[in-house]
Formats: sequence, C-alpha cells, structure tokens
Amino acid sequence: MVRRSSISFIHLVGLMMLISSSTSSETTILALEEKLHKLTEHFIQLKDIVETKHMQINAKNAQLEANYQNHKNIREVLENKVTQLEAKVTRLEATITTMRICRFSFCRIKSFTREDKIVVGALFIWALVVGLIIGLVVSLNANSSKYKKRSSAMKKSQNNNFDDFDIKLEKSPKEENPVVITSTLYEAGHKMPLNDAKKRQNNNFDDFHIKLKKSPEEENPVVITSTLYEAGHKMPLNDICPNQGEGMKLLILVMSSPQHASQRNTIRSTWGSVAFRRDIGLAFMLGISKTSLVNEHIERENRLYGDIIQGMFIDTYNNLTLKTISTLEWSWTHCSRVKFVLKTDDDVYIHTPVLLDILDRVKNRSQTIMGYFAKGWKPIRNTKSHYYISKSQFKENKFPNFHTGPAYVLTNDIVEQLYRAALNETFFKLEDVYITGMIANNQSNSNIQHLHYPQFLNSRPKKREMLNTCVMAKLAAVHEIRKEEIMYTSVKKRKSHDDDDDDSRPIKIVPTSYNGDKPPITVYILPDCIIPKRLDVMTKNVEKMGFTLSARMTARVTHVVSELESKEEVLKGKEFKKFRSWKGYILDAQWLAECVKCHSVVSESAFLLPSIPPPEKKAANDVSHSEEVPLYPIPGFDLKKFNECIPERKAVLNHQNKEIAEALDLLSEYWNISHQSKTDKLRALAFARAAAAVRCLPFKVTNSQQLQGIKDLGSGHALRVATQIVESGHCPEVEEKRNNKKFLSLKIFCKVYGVGPSIAEKWYAKGLRTTEDVKKIDLHDINNDMIIHGVAFYDDLNRPLLLAEAENAYKYITDLAKLILPSVVTSMNGGFRRGKSSGHDLDVLFSYPERKDGDYGLIAAVLDELNKKDLVVWSRAVRTDGPRKVIELDSSPLSSGSTNDHLPTMMIIFKYPLDDKFDEFERHDLSAERNLGAFQLANSPSRQWRAIRVDLVGSTNSQYPYAQVGWTGNKQYNRSLRKYAKECLNHSLSSTGLYDKRQNRWIAAQTEQDVFHHLKLTYREPQERNF
Repeated sequence: MVRRSSISFIHLVGLMMLISSSTSSETTILALEEKLHKLTEHFIQLKDIVETKHMQINAKNAQLEANYQNHKNIREVLENKVTQLEAKVTRLEATITTMRICRFSFCRIKSFTREDKIVVGALFIWALVVGLIIGLVVSLNANSSKYKKRSSAMKKSQNNNFDDFDIKLEKSPKEENPVVITSTLYEAGHKMPLNDAKKRQNNNFDDFHIKLKKSPEEENPVVITSTLYEAGHKMPLNDICPNQGEGMKLLILVMSSPQHASQRNTIRSTWGSVAFRRDIGLAFMLGISKTSLVNEHIERENRLYGDIIQGMFIDTYNNLTLKTISTLEWSWTHCSRVKFVLKTDDDVYIHTPVLLDILDRVKNRSQTIMGYFAKGWKPIRNTKSHYYISKSQFKENKFPNFHTGPAYVLTNDIVEQLYRAALNETFFKLEDVYITGMIANNQSNSNIQHLHYPQFLNSRPKKREMLNTCVMAKLAAVHEIRKEEIMYTSVKKRKSHDDDDDDSRPIKIVPTSYNGDKPPITVYILPDCIIPKRLDVMTKNVEKMGFTLSARMTARVTHVVSELESKEEVLKGKEFKKFRSWKGYILDAQWLAECVKCHSVVSESAFLLPSIPPPEKKAANDVSHSEEVPLYPIPGFDLKKFNECIPERKAVLNHQNKEIAEALDLLSEYWNISHQSKTDKLRALAFARAAAAVRCLPFKVTNSQQLQGIKDLGSGHALRVATQIVESGHCPEVEEKRNNKKFLSLKIFCKVYGVGPSIAEKWYAKGLRTTEDVKKIDLHDINNDMIIHGVAFYDDLNRPLLLAEAENAYKYITDLAKLILPSVVTSMNGGFRRGKSSGHDLDVLFSYPERKDGDYGLIAAVLDELNKKDLVVWSRAVRTDGPRKVIELDSSPLSSGSTNDHLPTMMIIFKYPLDDKFDEFERHDLSAERNLGAFQLANSPSRQWRAIRVDLVGSTNSQYPYAQVGWTGNKQYNRSLRKYAKECLNHSLSSTGLYDKRQNRWIAAQTEQDVFHHLKLTYREPQERNF
C-alpha cells in the first residue's frame, strides 16, 4: 500500500513537470484526466478497505479487552497496525484532497494561458512538497509514539484519564519513558464537590498505592504522613476514660472494619467483657466507610453500645497506618493517664488473665513496647501477596526489628512521642513495621525499649487440635481466630503467677518450675462436704497426677483441696489448730480436675478459696470506730434498713456494680436454661435475686466486706462469686460456664421466638448446635407455627429494636386504635418505659371501658386493621399476667382454672418499614406476600421491611394501673412486689388488680401511685425498677 502511494506521487510529479515544461494539448489533457479518475477511484477503494480493516480491528480490540492479561502481546501488535493504518489513512486523505484539487485545476486548464499554467504548476509543486513533508512527519510520529491513546479510549473521550497511559506503562516499564504534561490530562472543576468531611478522600492512600503498584521499579513516591492524615475523630467517645483514665490500668483499642459488626459483638460477649472492670477500658477504632448505609449502621451501633471511635479517614487496608495513628491520637488526647495501651485487631483472642499478669510484672517500666518482637523479617516482593512491598517503597532486604501488628502493648508515656514522630516521616503502609519499627527505632526515639513475649502469637497454631484449653491458658493473644471459635472456645480465664522472666520462658504445657519426673506436691483432701464417691475420684486424680497424697494434715502438705466456701472455714477445722503458721495453697476442688484435664500443674491463683473473715464484734463501750475509715463510702447507709423491705430499694440502669451483676445474671441464665430440675430452677432464681440486690446498692463495691449481710445475696454460692470478682476481677466458675458449648447452643436456641429450655434441650439432644442446623431439619416435626416463624425470622427478631423505632411503631398503632375508639388510653411499657435505649419487643398497653361482648374486642379490632394493611406476619391471642415468663398462678384470688385473672394479649410479628416511614409503606402492595411461607417471606429479596415483636395488651380502666405496674417490670421487681404483698399484707397482686384475702375484696386504684399507696410502699419511678 505504501509502494502504491509512492508510485502515485511520482505520477503526479511527472504530470506537474509536463504541465510546467510544455504546452498542453487536448489529447494530453484527456489522458491525464482519465488517469486522475482512475487514481481517485483507486484511493476511494483503498480508503474503504482501510476503514473496514479499522472497524474489524476495533471489534477485535473490544473482544481482547475482556481478557487483556492473557492477550496483551497480540493487542500490542494490533495497536501498532492500527497506528500504521491511521497514518496511511491520513496520507491517503491528503492525497485524495490533492487529487481533487488537481482535477479541478485540470478542468480549468483549457482556458489558462501559458503564464497561468506556469504559476498554477508552481503552486501545485509547492503544495505537493508541503504535503509530503506533513505526511512524513505524521508517519514518523505514529511509528514512534507507542503511548498513543487506544482507539476505544478515544471514542469514550477519556483524554483526561491516566488509566490507558498507565496500562501501557505496565507493559514494558524498562523500555518506555513517557513524558506527559499534567495539564494535558487534568480537567479543572468537580462534578460533585462533596465538601462533607465524611465523603472526602483526600486522606486516602488507595489511588496513590494503585499507581505505585503498576510500575514499582520506576516509581519512588515520597509522601509525608501528615499530608495524608486528618486529625480528629467523628465519634470521639470521651466517656470511656473518665478523668483522662486516672486509676485505669489498661486501655484496649481494637482495630475493626466498619463491616465487622458481628466480630465486635462477639468480642463484647466474650473476652471484651473484661471492660466491666473499673480499671480497664475497651473501644473499637473504625474509619469512615465508603457506603453511607454502613456508616448509618455504625452510628446506630454506637448509640447502642457507646464503645466506637471513628477516625477521619477512609477505612481500607492501605490506610491501616492512618488508623493506628488515629488510635495513638485518641489515646493521647482522651486517655493520657492510663498506664498501658493495648492495640489489637478484631480477629485476635485476648486472654486477659495472662495479659494482666504480664503487665503486673512490668508495672514500673516506662518507654516500652511489648509483644511478639520480629527480628530479621524480610519484605515480601511477590506482587500477588497482600503484604507486597516494592523496592521503591523499601530498598533494604530486611525490615527493622518490630512488634507484629495483631497485638502489642505500649506504655502510655510513649504514645504522644510515637504519634508526633509518625506524622513527620515518609508514609509506609505496613503499620506495625512503620510504628513499632521505623518510628520506634528512629534516632529521636532511641530511648524506647522492646520486650519480646512469645505469649503473643502472630498466627494461630498450625495444628487445629493445639488450640485447646491447656494451650490457651498459657497465651496472652492468638491471631487469626474466627468469631465462631472465640464464641465456642472453652477457655478458663485465670492469672499465672510464675516468677520466671517472660522474655526467656518458652510456651510449654508442662510446668517449668519443677525438676524431675515427679513434682514436689503433697495434697491433702479435706473430706468435709465431699460425698464418698467423689472423694474416691479425687484420690485417683491425685495418684494419676503423680502427687503425694497425705491421709491427714501435716507440715509437709503443700496443697489443701476442699469444697468449702472460704479459706476461713477450712482453717477453723480441728486439723489446722497445730498449723496456724502453715503457708500452703488452699484450693477449690476444681483445681485438681483442671490439672488432670491439662496433664500438667495449672496455676493455683485462679482456684484459691476466697478470704471471707467474719465481721468484727465491737464492745458496746467501744467508741473508737468513729475514728476509723467507714465500711461504706456513702455516709448514712443503713444495711438494716436496706434489708427490711426489698421493694423499697432503687435500681437504675447505670448502676455501679455491673461486673458483679453480669456474672450473677449469667449464672442465673445458665441454671435456668441448661437444666430442668426444680432444684436448678430455684438456684437460677437465687442468683437472679442476688444480682438484683447488687444492682440496688447505691455505691461501688470495692471491699468484699461491703457484701456481707446483704439480704438476697446471702452467705453461700452467690456471695462467693461476688467476692472473687471484687478481689481478683474474675471468677473461674463464671468463665467456665460462659464458654460452655452446650450452654452457648441452648442460649442460641432460646433466642428463637417461642422456644424455651425444654425444646432447646431436645434440639441439642438431636445434635443441633445453631439456628442453621435447625433450619435444615424437617419442619414438619415442629407443630408450633410460632417457632417456625421464630426460626425463619431469627436474625430480624434478635436485632435490637431501638427506642426511636419503638416510638415510631407505637405512634402508628396508637393512632390506628384511636380511629377505632377515640377514648382509648395507651402506654408503651416494658424496658423502654424503664429508660432502656433498645429492646427486643414493643409492649403496647390499652385501657378501655368494660365490655360485655368479650375483652379481646379493641385489640382484636386493631389486629384486624393491621391485617387489612398486610402488616402482620404472624399473630396469636393469649392471656398473660405481665411480661412472658413472669406468670405466677398462685397470685390469683380466683378459683383454679379461671381465665379472668390474666390480661388478653395479642402476640404479633409486625412488619416495620426499613425507612421508618409508615405513610409511604402503606402505599406498597403487599398482597403478594400473603400466600408465601415463613421462610419464603423471610428470604424474599424484595421485602422492604423487617420483622419486630409487638404485644398488644388489653385492660379495662379499673385494671389499667395494676397492668401498668406489671407490664413495666422488670420481672424481678414484679416478683419482689408480689412476694411482699403475699407475705407482709396477705394480699394477692397481679396485673389485673390487688385482692385483699382477709376482707375478700378487690382494692380499686386510679393511678400507679395508688397501687404503691395500697401496698404501703414509697412510689418508685419506672427508671428505678431495673432490678
């Protein structure tokens, strides 16, 4: 094609020379015109061929772009051909234009004189030379410019997009050296300015990182961290460290992704529960998500739990360094007086007893970083690796020594130092290498010391079976633990008081403090309160461990094992009269069982019997007590008055003994759902009463002596648990039951709407462990439609219902009821009335006049209206006496079998709109959902609502004050009221009224205050009834 063009141009030159050198003749003109016509046709055909080829190549390019990586060599060849063809097309177009001009000139040449012909010929020659020069320049540029934009990109008008240029750069980085002026790529202005700091990404390192990765050998970015980092926090969470953390021992800051809500909930319910201690704080550090919906969920989660810190950066992997710097800034700004700061991730299990034991040994240290100290680690050069580092980012072959990122501890005196230093250094995306390596090893930070602790595992053990109780008991942190493993790992949190230096002590299951095959331990089993069969088992366990068994108490005994409640009870025995100066271990019998289970001597500290000395007796004429420190921190606290009448106590939500109450509540729940005997139920009730008593204390318990003599806390099991928590911060029994696998499964089953302990036990016996297992069984075996809907909508019904959502649904239902009966009186009861910000259901109480045609009338009419609007998923009419599981059959003054002592209730699974707008939701046609089954409805991708539980409770005007008391709760407060009414007044109290058994009459009330007046009690506001 090039050869033909050259011939054509030669012909033209010849023609022009002929024109300029001789006079024209008619024959010559006609011959020239014929040749010109043929050449024109030839070039038109050639152009069509080129355009056809060009379209074919473009189609081929579009096909090749889908699999660019596998065909980039072919694509390069095709692009070169396209470039050449475009150059030829340009030359041909110029030639055709020239020929057209020539043809026009030839048509006029007959009328030209000789002088005119000479002038025209000269002009044609000059134009031809200029055209040849332009064509040559275009051809040279086309052949040399391999970075010209692809034709497909040209069609999309992406002249300001650097991607195409960058892709070509990736093809041959060693040969190509593009030079592009930035102004040719950049188009000023913004389509969407996005001034909101929430959506700004000027501190996002992702785009910079992408360009860096495309040509790592040639690019060497130098970015100072302060240019990327934006100081401040969207959710500062100022109240986690009161008084800047004064008196706090440890602040735990967990790095978490905005999408990892389930991991955060798992941490809160497992090892993160240690934050209930007054000397430990825990918070989650998050960035800003690119999705607005995720950010809204984060705000709701923070309103619910109040433990989220959100920095001013986009939360991505490449911004982990910014996240850590934000953590340092928050710790320095809001918690500057705490002793230690633990930085960890949400896929790490923290064994707090071991961690706290380590911190106890280094409590006097300063300017120190502790954790797994990595020495001589090399950067990964594999571009496919998550941790890829190019030579331009880090030229050395080895990283500086650093602490691995899953978990490390800082003394608080270096937090500000690291924060300020990190802002002034070149940015590096591996946060642990950057903060604890590059920054900490900088000359300006040469005073920082590093301590290596192998108890901080950078990754989980390779063998799955190694992750058991005995191994975990030795570790402080384990990385790469899934949330399911955290939930189901049966780890006993206990401290280890080994005096060896942790820097040199390896992780071993067998004890390192004993020499020889047989540890020098002599055990005496105190037989008091131990049945003979269990005594035989304990004796065999002593022999199995190789300990020396002593038949009686002697000076050689090192360990006394007992099932008594306290150390004082053991020492007051006859066996110890001769050994008052004996200094051995007095342990709970569980210690021996743990030794057998782990095949080693476990730490004794977690199994020491508590010291509960009897209260000192003072002489009547002893007046020195006024000069001593008072036992209770609140002046005028009268324990006798506190114990006189339980319903007179006050219990608010934000009480001061949450750690003790949470432990007792867990034991109550454990005995309530894990066992079915009457004794277990009574035990569960005893722990519930003990937890309520602790909640009512108007002061923070700091001394185990303050727990003595409290009614309902007693002097037995509950007191022992509370004492252990006050003295050591944890209770082994509570942790064991908290992580019991069966208990965790039964707890999950009991969260299914309509499932109680009996059904949960049956499911567990069938081998079921989770709700997913329940969904796989044959649902024909479940006759209860309530349970079927509970399984189908498990996630919806167990998602907390926020106060704003409850108020919105309550208003909608109330407005509907007033259209039916304008005089109706309603109230929102349950936990929301007691001041809770979230709950699991909505209780709506109705008050209406007496009806002759049945007391379900109004709430049945409300249900009918909701059904007409297709807002009801499931419903059932029942009779209850206050919130479920609070019914007391013996509280009714009526004859056995009467149905008039319980309030009519409609239990509903209600459709709540996701956008909170009922008006718009009503316009949707929901009739198509009527014929769907429970699981089809729950899994429908088109549904724009979530299921919530609503109870519509009906009461007459005379019942309403008593119904309000009963349905406000809580259930433990209701128990105390009814027990008091029965035992002290010989009255029977229920949600329908108060019955005087002596005078055989009902006692009328107009308000809640009247109810308390009839009970001869001080009125308690709903917020004070959180027993």
